[in-house]
Amino acid sequence: MNLPKPASIDYDDLIKEVEKGYIKIPQFQRDFVWDLEKSANLLDSILKGYPIGTFILWKTQERLKTVGALGNVAFREAEPYEMINYVLDGQQRITSLFVALKALKVGKIDYSEIYVNLENYDNDDKIVFTDTEDMEDGTYIKFSNLLEHSIVDLYHNYDEEKLKRIEKYKNNVKHYNFSIIKVEDTPIEIATEIFTRINSGGKALSVFEIMCAKIFDIKLNFDLNQRFEKLTSELSSIDFDTIPSSLPLQLISLILTGNCKGKTILSLKKEYVINIWDNIIVSIKAAIDYVRSTFAVPSSKLLPYDVLLIPIAYYFYRNNNKSPVGKHNKHLMDMFWRYSLMQRYNNATDSKLATDIKTIESILNNNEYKPSIRIDLTENLFKENGAFRLSSSFTKAMICFYIKNIPKRLDNNESSVIVDDKQLLRGNGKNYHHFFPKAFMKKKNFDLSLVDNIVNIILVDDYTNKYKIKDKAPSIYIKELEKENHKIQIALASHYIGEPEEYGLISDDYITFYSKRVNWIIDEFDRMMCLDSNVELDEEYENNEETNDITSADIYTSLWNKVNDCIEQNNINLHINEISKSRMQIVQLNTSKVQLRFVASTKNEYLACELLVKDDLYYSKILNQKKDFEELSSQKELLWSDFEEKSKKIIMRYPKSVDFFNKKAHEKLAMWLIKEGILLKETVELFLEDIISNSGTAPDEVNEKIKVYCKGKNIEGVGFYLGKRIGFEIIPGSTVKISNKAYGAAQKKREELFENGTIKKLTETKGEFIKSYICNTPSQAADIILGGSNNGWIMWKDENNKNIDVLFRNKKN
Repeated sequence: MNLPKPASIDYDDLIKEVEKGYIKIPQFQRDFVWDLEKSANLLDSILKGYPIGTFILWKTQERLKTVGALGNVAFREAEPYEMINYVLDGQQRITSLFVALKALKVGKIDYSEIYVNLENYDNDDKIVFTDTEDMEDGTYIKFSNLLEHSIVDLYHNYDEEKLKRIEKYKNNVKHYNFSIIKVEDTPIEIATEIFTRINSGGKALSVFEIMCAKIFDIKLNFDLNQRFEKLTSELSSIDFDTIPSSLPLQLISLILTGNCKGKTILSLKKEYVINIWDNIIVSIKAAIDYVRSTFAVPSSKLLPYDVLLIPIAYYFYRNNNKSPVGKHNKHLMDMFWRYSLMQRYNNATDSKLATDIKTIESILNNNEYKPSIRIDLTENLFKENGAFRLSSSFTKAMICFYIKNIPKRLDNNESSVIVDDKQLLRGNGKNYHHFFPKAFMKKKNFDLSLVDNIVNIILVDDYTNKYKIKDKAPSIYIKELEKENHKIQIALASHYIGEPEEYGLISDDYITFYSKRVNWIIDEFDRMMCLDSNVELDEEYENNEETNDITSADIYTSLWNKVNDCIEQNNINLHINEISKSRMQIVQLNTSKVQLRFVASTKNEYLACELLVKDDLYYSKILNQKKDFEELSSQKELLWSDFEEKSKKIIMRYPKSVDFFNKKAHEKLAMWLIKEGILLKETVELFLEDIISNSGTAPDEVNEKIKVYCKGKNIEGVGFYLGKRIGFEIIPGSTVKISNKAYGAAQKKREELFENGTIKKLTETKGEFIKSYICNTPSQAADIILGGSNNGWIMWKDENNKNIDVLFRNKKN
């Protein structure tokens, strides 16, 4: 990009450049002309010779969709070989000046109704008006007449003094030098970034808005915005019209390039997008039909993720829009449920989609199915992720799961529950009912966080919900319903609920009910999915048959949460897996180029830091720097280290007896990778910091409760660390910074605590604990108090300013 060139242009040349089509208004936004009053204020400044700001123009041969006409004036189309100056800053000023001069009517606004006052005035007085009701004839003139008519033409209408003022104002406009800056040799993504920073109050233009300006063709009658509006209009009849405008472009980019990052989409050639558009629309519609019929998704608003349509539409596109059968269908079903329940697309969506289409390619080629994310379908998964929230992909997936089984009315085995799409979009909709009612469980002083769980939700009709169940105990309303429906077991089974007595309904035993129902649900998912195809480990680790748990679960749980929080906070494109088996613990960071993982194994009693290089270019770079690697890994404590050229691996292993987390080889390796541009600095630093922070040994239980504090600006949390087995207690009176959103699971927990009354809102920025609450870890407690992502081991301190890392894990302060 060349440095911008400041220059100026006079009134006549500016208007001629616009008329001839050399200066054009890119149609990034609809509001490219000011209203009448704003336009009058602009002209007032010009007549007085005041500065009106600089026009920034982008000189290029790139062809964008532009404003083709204003009022009844059409602008000339530039020839293919001609350079065009697109207005990045000054759109409204230029168009307002043009329409006022030409006395045009744009929409309902008539710009001929702008007048110049010819009476005496002080500099502070306004001389351009839009209303002449209180003005006498001969004391004003239309702005368009001021410039278009000569003094001779106006001689009979104005006195000599007014004619002199007309001549003065005309000269002020004609000789006004408009300041311009030209930006040349700049790609579209830089030009649109300039536009974004200047306009929209800092709100970035979306990729779709930019592409709407770029992807158009008059001869082919192709307008991207119109084509997308046509698609959503067609989908409205099946309530799937809320799919995002970016979705077709992401799909096209994945098909053409293998990734869908914004920069890649912006680089797509116009003719490629136009040529493929009709075909991908067919595939998107096929994918929508598939998710509606296969997964019972009733509305696009209840899709666990909009982007779930992309890998499925990709499959249809590559399979000539033929429906999947056999193993293909089974694998697509597995992907849908797996990605929804594991909340795969909560972050780093673009990079994950690029990975997932590779899985689709593998399915199409009938290769072994290897999903890109592990799932452990356990009761604990539902407890941790099953909070009934319609913003959650987990909740949406489970609603579709329930609908798919065609739930029956509890009072009538012959009729199915009629679900209302609009009601399903509201958490308090009439179709949702807590099988063990919240009001009933509250009277029993039961923890409502487990009651307000998707496992306790059933789909019912409005009448049964309001008049037959209400807040009654299951033991009561089930007996009442049995009088109407003698075979109520059939209806209950359609809701994945078994015999009333066996499932704890007669004894109002919620724990039994929850456990029985969740296990039936898990069995059904097991039938539909490919749980034997979970992420596989290297053969070396799979053959390890030791079962001792060698590391504190707190290390890995906290580490996992912290890395996820970092990624969400910094919008980092990384894919992370946590693989946990009784015989090992693995946490790994995946990028498209490398995989860095920390492994704890018991077979050979070692701890390891491993790097697998997946990208040939970066492998060559590392290979050339082999000496550097050997220097940084030369430490006596190493059991051994190796640079396996054949498998493209770097491995550093330490004996279990060595304090692995205090050694620097793995840290140096990570920093070296950052230097080479292979990993992102912010993520690795947090990753390593948390490994080291969490490597101390905390007691299972504490002998003495020590009051500790976590402080922020006007915020103070107070509590006790109770040991690994119990967790961290936040006590009443602790204040919470609600203006700062917590990340990951801590934010979900914070919302639950507000809802169940543990925390009450004091102001818009501050809350207070009314009851005690025990968190799993000190870090979770700190996150709830302060918001954001925190290392609780160093944030919680006693009256002597000693942190709990020092107090309970014998670290040095």
